[in-house]
Amino acid sequence: MDGTGFLKTVNFGGFDKKDVLAYVDQLNTKIYTLENELEEKKALLENSGGNMEDKEKYEQLLASDKAKITELQTSNDSLKNQLKNCEDESAEKDKEIEELKKKLADMENELVEAKNKAAAASSAENSAMELTNVFVEAQRTASTIVTQAKENARKMDEDAKKLANQVVDDANSKASTIVKSADEKASKILTDAEDRSAEMRTAADNMKAVVLSEIADIESNVTQLKGILDSLTKDSLAKVNETADLLTKTQDTLKKNGIPQFTAPKSVKTAAPVNNAKPAPAPAPAAKPAPAPAPTPAANNNAAAKPAPAPAPTPAANTAAAKPASAPKPTPKLNNNFGFDLSEIEKMAKAIEADASKHNKGTPVNDDYDGTVDAKKIKLSDMG
Repeated sequence: MDGTGFLKTVNFGGFDKKDVLAYVDQLNTKIYTLENELEEKKALLENSGGNMEDKEKYEQLLASDKAKITELQTSNDSLKNQLKNCEDESAEKDKEIEELKKKLADMENELVEAKNKAAAASSAENSAMELTNVFVEAQRTASTIVTQAKENARKMDEDAKKLANQVVDDANSKASTIVKSADEKASKILTDAEDRSAEMRTAADNMKAVVLSEIADIESNVTQLKGILDSLTKDSLAKVNETADLLTKTQDTLKKNGIPQFTAPKSVKTAAPVNNAKPAPAPAPAAKPAPAPAPTPAANNNAAAKPAPAPAPTPAANTAAAKPASAPKPTPKLNNNFGFDLSEIEKMAKAIEADASKHNKGTPVNDDYDGTVDAKKIKLSDMG
C-alpha cells in the first residue's frame, strides 16, 4: 500500500487483502497516536495552572476529539465488517465460476465425444446431422453459459470494486477530517498553554527582580549601619581606654606616699566661743552648673542630662565663728562619658596630697584634727 492512505483495487475480487489489513493497522496507529497526544496535552493543560473557565473549554475540546476518535474507530470497525462481507461474496462468486468452468469442461468433453461418434458413423447421414445439431446446440449452450457467467462475474467485480472504493473513500475522508480537526485543536491548546506559561514566567521574573531590588536596598542599609556601629565602637573603645588611663594615673597618684589605713575618728576638741569675734561673712553664691557638652553617640545620656551638684558644707561648718568660711569648691566638670571630668579628680588628688604633706595629719580648717578620716563625710566638693 502506498503512502497516500488509499486502498488499491485489483482486477478481480475488488481489493487486495494485504493492503486492506495494512490500511486498517495504519488507522489503528493513527487513533492510538491521537489518543496519546490528547492525553499529553491534557496533562500539559492541567500542569499549566490555567483558570477554571479555560480548563473547562479545553476539556470540552478534548471530549469532542475523543468522540471523533470513537467515531473513527466505529467507522474502522464498520469498514472491517464490509470488507469481510465483500471477501465472503467474492469467495462465493469464485466458487460459482469454478463450477461453471467445470460444467463447460464437461460439455467440451461431451462435444469431443460427439465429434468422435460423428466421425465413426459417417455412413449414417441422419445420425451425423443429429450429432451435428447436438454439437452445435451444446456449443451454443456452453457459450451462453460461459458468457452469462462472465457477465455475472464482471458485474459482481464492478459492484465489489465500487463498494470497496466508496467505503475506503468515506473512511479516508472521515479520517482526514478528524485528524485535521484534532491537530488544529491540539495545536491551539498547546499554543494557549505555552502563552500562559510564558506569562507566568514573566510574572515570576518580575517578582524576582522586585525582591532582588529590595534585598539590595536592605543590604545597602545594613552596610551603612555596620559602618556606623564600627565607628561608634571605635569611639567608645577610645573613650574607655582614656578613662582607664586616667583612673590608673589617679590611683598611682593617691598611692604615691603609701596606701593609707582607715582609723576610727576620735572626739574632736571644739574651740571656746569668743564674744568679740566677728561674724563670718556670708558664703558666696553657688556657682552655676557648667553647660553640658553636645552628646556624642557614645555619651552617657543620664550623666550628661544632670547639672553639677551645688557645693556641700564643709566638715568645719560648726566652727564658722572661729574662722571665716571658705569659698565654695569648684564644681567638677562634666564630660561625655561618666558625668564629670576625670582630669579634675586627678588635680583634686594632687591637692589633697600636697595639703597632707604640709600639715602632716591635719587640715587647714581645724588644727586640732587628730588624723582620723570619716569616709562617709568626704565629698568631691570638699576636695581642693
